[in-house]
Amino acid sequence: MRKIQKCSWLVLIVLLFVNCGCVSKSVDPAKDLTRIDLGIPADYKVTQADWVDNERHKVGWPLGSSFLRGKTIKPRNGVYPIHVMRADVPQFKGNPIQKDDLIIGLNGAPLKKDGEDDINIAVTRAKKMGEPITLTRWRKGEIKTFALDFRVFDKGFIIPDLTKGGKPDETRDWTLGPIGANGWGFSQNTGRGGSARARQLLITLVDEDGPSAGKLRVGDVIIGIGGKVFPSDARKALAAAINEAEREKSKGRLDLLVWRPATDASDASGTQVDVAITLPVLGTYSTTAPFDCPKTEKIVERAVAYMKANKDDLLKP
Repeated sequence: MRKIQKCSWLVLIVLLFVNCGCVSKSVDPAKDLTRIDLGIPADYKVTQADWVDNERHKVGWPLGSSFLRGKTIKPRNGVYPIHVMRADVPQFKGNPIQKDDLIIGLNGAPLKKDGEDDINIAVTRAKKMGEPITLTRWRKGEIKTFALDFRVFDKGFIIPDLTKGGKPDETRDWTLGPIGANGWGFSQNTGRGGSARARQLLITLVDEDGPSAGKLRVGDVIIGIGGKVFPSDARKALAAAINEAEREKSKGRLDLLVWRPATDASDASGTQVDVAITLPVLGTYSTTAPFDCPKTEKIVERAVAYMKANKDDLLKP
């Protein structure tokens, strides 16, 4: 009888601990997130006063993709929501994330202050593992959790072959260093490593007073260096070749392999030509560059001289 009473007391104590929360219970974090009260009305709109800082206030930070961007706002009941500022993500069916949504959770856990970094790290890991991540978002008072596979962005990119009728997209072109020309190259995003898959550079502008004048033409496509096509990131390969050409031993010579379209616009064919450009000889960077570096000083001097000579054009509104 005493043993039965003792067992009854033990059962009662355990039940009391469970009911008061002293014994941990298995819960679904994502379901808990959907019940979070952020303390904001359904028609809430983010303003500048809500941000945790003023960095990237116009475009926000990438959230696993440059097409999905946002910025953390001040905490709401312990959660640091991310205000979605860009959501050009048709790859995600059903519009799970839209502009002005608030992302409040990642993989079942509420977001902390560095939520943008946490999402980027989670996306990188998930891609390597071949898995989706889950994001919990607030939209007009409603909270939902979605599983999103960011690998769709990698699969969706089509790199145009500019020598076979391919066209550049709407992303901007860039100054191609000291060669006196601008060029467009494929870029998966605007961050580090975004141009890793680019193997061609389309010439979009040639400075009439620069080293490329009379040698490169708008519409030319740089496809390689020294008679060999780019085996890797074209932008980085060109930068390395420029640095090498500026050495004293190279005498400023930069050899480009260029695909040149036919002069007849209706003719889609083109030819490969070797184009030699002569750059100013600036030497090599010192180990302490940009400090105590003669090459850096020459670059600065040339930049200042250019700005003085072209101040009227540079100061145009």
